[in-house]
Amino acid sequence: MGLGLAGEILAGLKDENGKMSGRFLGPDYDYDLAGSTDERGHYTDKGKLPNHPTFSKYSNYANKKLPGGEFVDDFQGTRWVPSARQSKAMTPKQYADYLKFAEKGQNARLDLTRYVK
Repeated sequence: MGLGLAGEILAGLKDENGKMSGRFLGPDYDYDLAGSTDERGHYTDKGKLPNHPTFSKYSNYANKKLPGGEFVDDFQGTRWVPSARQSKAMTPKQYADYLKFAEKGQNARLDLTRYVK
């Protein structure tokens, strides 16, 4: 599956040699360090790039053509609700494994019953 608009955004962030600059973090260059950090030193959603597994509607790069998902808190805990595009990017097991690994403190679970529009 091509990245479409997400790929265009990522391509626009590369330098003249086709590489991501040092301001991008992660093995997949999925964070823009120009985003902010929270009190724990964790990078917030503002810097998440479209290729991040939990690219959110609060990212500086999210828009109507490229919506992000969102974390929702309710009486059962925290759910990750992906956008329709994101729901196709990973299998439910891949998302569950990622959430278990990366969002330990939130104990987040995947919610595919609805999509962020």
